[in-house]
Amino acid sequence: MTLSGQIEGYRYLGQSKDGLWGKYVLDDGKDLSQEDRERRWQEQRILREQRAQAEAQRHAQSLPASERDQHYRQLLDQLTLHPADRADLHRRGFTNEQIQDWGVKSVEQWQSLSSELPHTLPGVGLDGQSLITPRPGYLCSIVDAEDLIVGFQVRARTSEGGRYYWLTGKTRKRPTGPTPHLPTGELPLAVHRPEQITRDAIALVEGTGAKPHLLAQRLGQVTIGAAGGLFAASPATLKASLAQLGANTIEFYPDAGAIQNKSVLRQYRATWKLLKDWGYTVTVAWWKQTDKRIHTDIDELDDFSQIQYLSVAEFERIAAQCNGLLHQLQQALSKLTRPSSPVQGFATPNDQQTHPPNPRGTKRTAPDDKRLATLPATSRRAKRSRRRTARLLTAHRRHGYISKLRLENYRRRIRRHTSRATHSRCSSLQSRPGDNGTLETTTPLVHEYEPGQRLQTWQTLISSGFPYILDQSQPGTGKSYDSGNVTPIGFGVEQVIYLSDQHRNPTVSTLEQGNGWCDLEARHGGLNRVKNRLQRSAKGDAFAVPANCSRIGVLNALRDKNIPGADTANLICGTCVAREACINANGPGYGFLNQRRNVLGVPLLRAHPDSLPDPEDYPLENTMLIWDEPGQNFQVKQSVTVTFTDLQQTISGLITYPEIFALVQPLLSALLPLMDGSEKLGKFGLNHLAVKGRLPDMTGVKLGEIALILMPNLGFLNTTSDYGIDLADLPKQLRKKFSERDSEMAEQARNGVVKQWLVPLIRILQGGAGCIQVSRYGLLTLNTPNPRHRDLAQAAQANVFLDATLSREDLALKLGCSPDEILVVRQAVPDTGNLEVIQVTDMGRVGMSRGGDQTKRIDALVKHYQELDAASTKTIDFKKFEKDGAWWRDSRGVNDFLNVQTLILVGTPCRNLNDLAAEFAMVCGHYPDEEESAFKAFVDRSILAEIHQAIGRLRAHRRPGESLQVVLISNIEMDCPVDRVQAKELTLDAAHKAERVRLAIESAILQLQAKGKKVTQQVVSAMTQIPRGTIARYWRLFISLLEGLNSRMNNSKKVLEADQDCHQAIAGVLDELSELPVNDLLPSLNEVFFDWLKPREWANVWDKVNASSQMAILEGIAMVLPLKMLDQALSEIEMQFQIC
Repeated sequence: MTLSGQIEGYRYLGQSKDGLWGKYVLDDGKDLSQEDRERRWQEQRILREQRAQAEAQRHAQSLPASERDQHYRQLLDQLTLHPADRADLHRRGFTNEQIQDWGVKSVEQWQSLSSELPHTLPGVGLDGQSLITPRPGYLCSIVDAEDLIVGFQVRARTSEGGRYYWLTGKTRKRPTGPTPHLPTGELPLAVHRPEQITRDAIALVEGTGAKPHLLAQRLGQVTIGAAGGLFAASPATLKASLAQLGANTIEFYPDAGAIQNKSVLRQYRATWKLLKDWGYTVTVAWWKQTDKRIHTDIDELDDFSQIQYLSVAEFERIAAQCNGLLHQLQQALSKLTRPSSPVQGFATPNDQQTHPPNPRGTKRTAPDDKRLATLPATSRRAKRSRRRTARLLTAHRRHGYISKLRLENYRRRIRRHTSRATHSRCSSLQSRPGDNGTLETTTPLVHEYEPGQRLQTWQTLISSGFPYILDQSQPGTGKSYDSGNVTPIGFGVEQVIYLSDQHRNPTVSTLEQGNGWCDLEARHGGLNRVKNRLQRSAKGDAFAVPANCSRIGVLNALRDKNIPGADTANLICGTCVAREACINANGPGYGFLNQRRNVLGVPLLRAHPDSLPDPEDYPLENTMLIWDEPGQNFQVKQSVTVTFTDLQQTISGLITYPEIFALVQPLLSALLPLMDGSEKLGKFGLNHLAVKGRLPDMTGVKLGEIALILMPNLGFLNTTSDYGIDLADLPKQLRKKFSERDSEMAEQARNGVVKQWLVPLIRILQGGAGCIQVSRYGLLTLNTPNPRHRDLAQAAQANVFLDATLSREDLALKLGCSPDEILVVRQAVPDTGNLEVIQVTDMGRVGMSRGGDQTKRIDALVKHYQELDAASTKTIDFKKFEKDGAWWRDSRGVNDFLNVQTLILVGTPCRNLNDLAAEFAMVCGHYPDEEESAFKAFVDRSILAEIHQAIGRLRAHRRPGESLQVVLISNIEMDCPVDRVQAKELTLDAAHKAERVRLAIESAILQLQAKGKKVTQQVVSAMTQIPRGTIARYWRLFISLLEGLNSRMNNSKKVLEADQDCHQAIAGVLDELSELPVNDLLPSLNEVFFDWLKPREWANVWDKVNASSQMAILEGIAMVLPLKMLDQALSEIEMQFQIC
């Protein structure tokens, strides 16, 4: 290729994808019209499709694996091993025993056979008496996951024409001969098993012969090899093999020098993307094999201890650094011209040079020009060089003039060697006045900064290489506000991402679009607005924002089925009829892809953590992440819920495979009584330890075949696949004709796709990470680790966590790092002394389940404070009882209570204990016992964090001139000064029911004693004008009402709705009668209870009477009773009150 890219007689089309080649066609001098070009393109497309169909039919007629295995083993029995080939194997490191176990045999050129084999067997000639082996060598068996020989590759004795070639029947004279392709049309993959497995992960390595076999034997792990490393060219075979082998983690072993080869890296990335989409964890083996000339492949490596297993993102960073240095070297050499003679030497950079033009006419983008404008003067010479050199220089200058390699080495050092480091920068820091935040090594664990210094403090820490910063400043100190003023250029990064579960609803103006922030919207079926907040619409709600995806139904159904990659574009978008419109525009039911493409790369981005791409696909090494409320939003686990219907569906899928079903039948039989409702499981169900104790031991059960049988069939998403045509390849109009509606596909997913739960459950029972629970309703929940958020944090250049109540130790558990790697900072806030916290302790825990009297007492307390100041009194309660705000949703990260003076916090905000135990198990590595002190402390920290967050909603330090109070209704032990009181001290209406009775009786006794020392029935009768015989009736009524108060059973559900309305009306009458004097009250009570109601209805009506009215009525009835009776009743009430 000439420098101009033009060759006479040819037309230049551009460069190949790897940039190493030019693409040319013959130049016939004719300029085709647009119609001719489209017609020619259509003809070529039809021809390709016809050829593809013919090839698919030919592959479908090839011999199945079982027949291939039978004939190929007959072939091996006819052959021997040549001494030259044995010597080559010895040189590669094989022993004679390993050679014999592998079954290696040699072939000569056009190898003759002693016994005839079918000519339809790939590699066998038409006569059946010879092999098509143009060059001698030895056969490398291709064994699949079922230990069947499905093909061979031949390692030639000489390197002429390539070391390896496939044993095939296709030749020039026999173009339709049988090839080694499987009936699926894919080339087979070689599975090598060690004598003894010592590593559970599955290894992937390039090649099918000696290299994967040696890797399997030396490292003790099952290894899969692919010719040329083309795993992605056989996706179905790879997926089925991994499922058969029961893989969970994949270890990829790159060849030496592969990191410098763009074509090889592109193949690797295609394979990694497939594995990630299928839900596997991928690590890359690294022993610094950057150059194939000086480093070795894995089969030649002697010291395995030097192998490090990196994440894909870490490997990509190394590749970027390696290729960046290589590119800089190439750029430096490109400035020098070739010598015209051996003694002339190179030209100087100032000499005139010829540079190749830009054949694609790529336009220089504005962002690069702006970056160049910000470079120091010494770097502006980059404008005269190629653009990529300029970007490299820009990156190094922009990052605070700190070498990126030096920063990476520093971060690695503090993460891996903190415990042994003699001078650890992560320990702490101190900022002294006048030194602009100079870092010190001998400093306290928490660094306090003055108001207005938050961004300066963050900048200093990030530029010094600290990866994790926890800002524990109090609520209301402006953490979110200052976050909105962060700029990428000021922090030496390319992008800043603010992560929050309320990303659609920023609470401060600085995070809004007017300040440069864009929101990364997720897929949704429409949004509505509730209290000025956008949230996902429920079915039937009016939309404030129309749906941006028309496949939400099937997406949610696949998520519920625990299908890996359910919401990826590859699975959902390819066959969608609105794909083209979704990519390029917005409208009702489409636009998600367009929104994501336009927004994802902006410098300032708001997003939900789950909406960010995988860091392997979207590198974050030049990105700063700001996590809002990580105590709530940073997740470490994922859950799947299994119903009895899911269990039945799984049994139906396995029962047709008797041998496999027999392996799991004990497990399924043990699950049936737990999930079909036949066994009482208690109020809180069964935790992990209890469930595991009831299930059989599954050690030794291989998961490969089970996973293969239960593999979900998603063919309904690709309705034309049965015809050999991918629906995604059809034009839009044809795709629309073959596509089904979202609701129909969602129904097919719900009814036809087997939920993926059995294999994860068995993995947990075999000792894998995770825990299991069964609810009281028979729902089985599997909790497994979810490293997504942790991977994001580890891949980013810097992370700032905004949470006033999250401890460094709990954050370290979430991140999987040492607490010493997290630097805690906090804004200094003066104590204004204007906030009073009152804790009402005598109402119990006050959870989601509440009794009728408990609810009345809470309402009485709330009513009491609202009567004092209704405008500035608000309540936060559980969502079920929500009045003004709900725990978790409104108790942190919102500014809705800035004008409130009295904030009532109802209840103990404790998450589901089973959920907390599952999270504890994920971060601590073991499931806790109920009495474990560490778990109790973990739960208490979670509760207290929510309470402190709620108290912070008042922003007391910003309102020093106001008197504020928080009323906490809970008996939890607080970790800060509070005023502990009983409810009756605030208002008698909120007193306990037994306390109310006691007060009423005492009041009656005092009034009676005030009339005279001896109070008899005659005196009472004379005073109240009530006959003495009627007093017995009141005693009966008095005792019945006391029993109604003390009863813990509410039988109102058994009362008819019509009677309920009547009883409510009568209770209203009693509320009014309670205000009458005793002389008028008692006759009215006599009429209501003895004429209007039957005795069995008293308790239901009494339960609906207000607390204050109940006290007045009891006091009135007590006035007519003898003192002996009252003293007896009083003593009984006091005993019950002590018990309560």
